[in-house]
Amino acid sequence: MSPKINTETTRQQREWRREQLLSVALQLALESSPQEVSMTELARRAGLSRTSVYEYFSSTSDLITQVLTQELEEYRRLVNEAVLCEMEPEAKVRAWIEASLAYITSGDHLLARGMGAISSNPESIALFRRKHQALLAPLEEVFFSLGVTDTKRALTLTQAIVDIAAKNIEQSRTSRDADQDAPISQSDTEILARSELSIAVNLVLATLSTLKSD
Repeated sequence: MSPKINTETTRQQREWRREQLLSVALQLALESSPQEVSMTELARRAGLSRTSVYEYFSSTSDLITQVLTQELEEYRRLVNEAVLCEMEPEAKVRAWIEASLAYITSGDHLLARGMGAISSNPESIALFRRKHQALLAPLEEVFFSLGVTDTKRALTLTQAIVDIAAKNIEQSRTSRDADQDAPISQSDTEILARSELSIAVNLVLATLSTLKSD
């Protein structure tokens, strides 16, 4: 049975319902994978008919796109807050990298796993890329303040360095969970994470140094 909605207007009802469906879709995706989310199961979990779900999302790809977009907005909020808490440019760079690594390696996000579910939809891919680019926006002004003129290259290299660090951290955790004979301890993984953070920060700052104007 669909839960009763206590809202004042039809618009508020639709907004509430849409958020409810996105929340349920996120839970389904985390339980299995974004590729396995179906409108039928979403409708069942939400207490609606399958037809009603299509009033809010045109397809499964559209649904997953919106779920990923919400994730990117939360990701963006976290890195923005981290950067704003610091005063010095170098500290802002470190804060952005640390917040990014913490989010990417948290284990409860879908950004990497979700791309396969929207790969056949060019509009969804384009939207996702625009939203993803906004994650780097807090760094652009910081890079300018450090004398970097080629900010586009600096941002691209920064994202690549963070992606490599995150991959190394996640591989360590996977090895810890999979290797029953000689498992990597939790403390070892945390040490590696701190090491990867330090390496990433140093690499980014070194990169920025080479891209500064004379």
